[in-house]
Amino acid sequence: MANKVATNGYLLLDSGGGNSIDVSANLTSFDFTVDGKSIPVTAMGDSWEQALAGLKSWSASATILYDDTAATQDIKVNAIAGTNVVIKFGPSGSSPGATTPIWTGTCLIASITNNWAVGAAMTMSISMQGAAAVTRAEV
Repeated sequence: MANKVATNGYLLLDSGGGNSIDVSANLTSFDFTVDGKSIPVTAMGDSWEQALAGLKSWSASATILYDDTAATQDIKVNAIAGTNVVIKFGPSGSSPGATTPIWTGTCLIASITNNWAVGAAMTMSISMQGAAAVTRAEV
């Protein structure tokens, strides 16, 4: 497997009703985490802890450059806080391929943070919590 440097990314948030927000052009970072729960089943007298595999969950976070001219990106992104949206994301482009997988799922937009500091680029941080399974597609 080849090592890669992140130079591109794809992030689309779709709350339905024609309110689809592609923030790829302003994406500066993206983190995607899948967690597997551990269910303890250790009994008295056991020498080692024992556990069963439990349910999986996922979460993601993104940072985008603040842009109040990109088809009202700031209004659309701030409006979806606290709602479930369909999310599509990947390391490069919106079309899945052998080296460019796309993940799709439904998530809760848990929080939107507008980051404004003197002398720094204005950004928006988006925190997402998976609301159902996420799937990975490639061609």
